[in-house]
Amino acid sequence: MCVKINQLQPKIYFSPFHNLTHRLFRDTFCQHFSGIDAFISPFMPVGEAVTLSTARFKDILPKSEKTPLIPQLIGCKSNELADSVHFLLQLGFERINWNLGCPMPQIIRKKRGAGLLPFPELIENAVNEILTRSPNARLSLKMRLGLQDATESLKIIERLNQYPLDFIAIHARLGVQRYEGSVDIEAFTNCFRISKNTVFYNGDINTVADFEQISTLFPTMKAVLLGRGLLKNPLLAEEIKQKNLQIGNKKVRIYNFFNDLATQYQQKSTPTGCLNRLKELIIYLSTSLEFSPQKLTNLLRINSLEEFKREIENCKI
Repeated sequence: MCVKINQLQPKIYFSPFHNLTHRLFRDTFCQHFSGIDAFISPFMPVGEAVTLSTARFKDILPKSEKTPLIPQLIGCKSNELADSVHFLLQLGFERINWNLGCPMPQIIRKKRGAGLLPFPELIENAVNEILTRSPNARLSLKMRLGLQDATESLKIIERLNQYPLDFIAIHARLGVQRYEGSVDIEAFTNCFRISKNTVFYNGDINTVADFEQISTLFPTMKAVLLGRGLLKNPLLAEEIKQKNLQIGNKKVRIYNFFNDLATQYQQKSTPTGCLNRLKELIIYLSTSLEFSPQKLTNLLRINSLEEFKREIENCKI
């Protein structure tokens, strides 16, 4: 399926979800839906040069994905980040993203993800070491407005204005909010205005109207990141890019995607692992499939993979 792209609109990047938007998901998604300009991979831990091997990056190798993929790294040590970026460049990747936004407590405690945001000097030191070691790397950051305070992002952006970054994607929430509460458009606007690097928006784009609101507020924005909005409605990118697109029977297409992905999971995972991943995904898809809260609760209580698949199949009738 080919979707005509309006070049005046921001591009759409699929924001990563750890343990969900891995290669099997990405490949299957692209077989059923379109409109995505690039995926950012779920984060992969950095390491010193002597510890790096292709096994660490198995989710992105072999390098064969048709939709552009930007590998994402997570870590806090500048030497390990520089070594890992250099290793990925040798594998043929040009664009590499550094995660400064993960809000999970176990990540923050290790001063990774959003846990690094209160330390702008450490972030600058790492960027400097990465780009000194690999000046041709197209390094980008995915971050929050801050961990506790939105002024944290302003301090980081001011420090990084001297470095040629690919882009800075900002989820317009604080790390302590995780995914709760409202996005802070005013704080994001402050970041957008002072940055000399390209800034992308991330956060609560769940409908075409949400996308159009951000596009109107920031008419020069080159791309936005969609995450939960695409998990809830996998056709969202198509709906955005071609408003009069005949998308066919939406529910049928989503069911076909889900069943195809379930088959792929069964071939690569244990029944328990497959069931857990399918349950996580159905929580999001239940919005478009119009499951009642009770129906979703009943599905999530099922402990048998075969019974779960039968119940999903019954929902199609």
